[in-house]
Amino acid sequence: MSTSSPGDPGAWPLVANGSSSEYPDAGPNNGAAAAEDNASARPPPRKRRRIVISCTECHRRKQKCDRQLPCTNCISRNKHSACHYETGAPTAREQQKRQQLVGLTNGTTASADRGGGASNSGSGSGSGSTTTATSPDMGKSPITSSSSSTHHTGSELSAEHVATNGGKPVTRVASETFGYSGAGTLGFLRKIEESTTGDENLPPPPGQPSTLDQTTPSISDGLTREKYKSLVRQLPARIHIEKLVDIYFHEFNWQYYALDRTLFDSLLSQWYTLPFSLLSQGGPSQIPLSLRPFPGLLFNIIAIALLTLSPDDKEFEGLLYAGLNMTFEDLASDYSESGLQVLQVLGKRSMTLTTVLAGFARASFLKYVGLVTESWHAIGGAIRDAQEIGLHRDSLDPKPPPGATLQGVLEVQWEVQRRRKIWMTLVVWDVHMAGVLGRPTTINLTAVPPSLPVDVKGDSPGASPAGELMPIVERGENEPPTPLTRALWAYHIMAPMREILELEKEGACPRDFGRVDRLHEEVISIESKTPPFFRLENPDTRFDDREDCYWMPLARVILPQLSSFELMALHRPYIFTRPKSRTEALKASLGMLNAQRLHFMALRPALYKTSVSPFG
Repeated sequence: MSTSSPGDPGAWPLVANGSSSEYPDAGPNNGAAAAEDNASARPPPRKRRRIVISCTECHRRKQKCDRQLPCTNCISRNKHSACHYETGAPTAREQQKRQQLVGLTNGTTASADRGGGASNSGSGSGSGSTTTATSPDMGKSPITSSSSSTHHTGSELSAEHVATNGGKPVTRVASETFGYSGAGTLGFLRKIEESTTGDENLPPPPGQPSTLDQTTPSISDGLTREKYKSLVRQLPARIHIEKLVDIYFHEFNWQYYALDRTLFDSLLSQWYTLPFSLLSQGGPSQIPLSLRPFPGLLFNIIAIALLTLSPDDKEFEGLLYAGLNMTFEDLASDYSESGLQVLQVLGKRSMTLTTVLAGFARASFLKYVGLVTESWHAIGGAIRDAQEIGLHRDSLDPKPPPGATLQGVLEVQWEVQRRRKIWMTLVVWDVHMAGVLGRPTTINLTAVPPSLPVDVKGDSPGASPAGELMPIVERGENEPPTPLTRALWAYHIMAPMREILELEKEGACPRDFGRVDRLHEEVISIESKTPPFFRLENPDTRFDDREDCYWMPLARVILPQLSSFELMALHRPYIFTRPKSRTEALKASLGMLNAQRLHFMALRPALYKTSVSPFG
């Protein structure tokens, strides 16, 4: 028998597949070659398969999944039963753990019921029992239940572990069917279900006040209260406010007529009756909803009025900050920024018409100081606020409650009138600014528009000698026009602009130039139907001497600018591809410049700086 030392080549076995074999001729080179052959025969390493965290349906359809069970996409397609997850997906693991927890609790409760609350048979202490549950990914997790503690039933535990909504439990259907996200229609349905189970978070109908904000931390905490109070303190004295408000309504409000003087005076009177202790101790959460954003509106109203003051005005000189070389324009910008901060402090909860009007006043100020792009952004925000409270749909208008008195019905009718007037103003601004800046509109122009306001007799809700509201009565043809009459006519002039913006999307070579010619004739036809008291040539001036019609001469030189701008915007995309459009665009531009010249000549020098040519 021969012996081998550890240094001999034949002393090392080659191990393959768990069995040893000796090769007497295996030298170093031959061993390496054998190892290489063995490695080449081994299959390539498999790539680790990625776990799909979306449900199988969303993964198949290549859609984004919110990883609920069932997910929102499967719910919307009525595929609840087809919503499944792979075993290793997080949603599947959470569901499995949840089911184990519920099963363990049910088993523990059943044992306690059978044993009179004593410990399990496997326990030697008698003070409690420890049950071990195994999950695929967590190993063993001990769950201890004491015999002296209160045992949850399966339904109670599922309500605790399955769904919570800001610390408040919601029903199983709300959590499993609607998910946690709560966005869109499904979230609204979840709120409906919560309201049927005692939750009062369902928002009120648009146009009606909500009590939800009474306890909202965002407007009732100390920091918000102090910020709101510090902004309100920047308002000037009442005597200055009333004079500046008169300037605004005389010089500016008639141009768009979104703000009702009667409503504004009512809000101003209510604001002055608020005790300062209410603001100092309770903050904005204790102020009525319609008055909370009122300082934001008031700041912008007086800011616009300050633009008309001359630099040497002594009456309002005391408003300027001492020690600074400050102008009234600087003060106006500071006031407008304060108004914006008021709206930001309040946020987007429980908005009212006052919030929309404050946003519109902010956009107006930016337009008057020449910040056109910033004004476009501001009017977009005001439009979204208006949509939030339902101004864009007749079906969302407030309705009189059952059994309402005649005065109650009239109040609702006048409220609807204000809502439609504000929305009409926002539509005209949106369409006009989209054409001026070449930006998209915020409003969906293809949607069915709401009804227009009634061209009422008088410019605000009338009252009888007894102080009661009068019904809404349409203005007669022979009665003097109002600023609302002018706003309604401007809306009709701008009606073709919607189709012009749609046509512009086809580029410089549309499919059919006949559509361009048809729109051109439509604009000319509308202009030819201008009411006699708004015509620039041979106007009807019998109402010009009336005290409430002082604005009509200026309106006659502003309205032609809208028609000329529409014609220029219609032919503007085709000036390099169509000679006729080039000629018509030049003619419209010259007509608009002539109207702007007449407008500028009709203005007082104090209003020169507020005239922005593209807007009229």
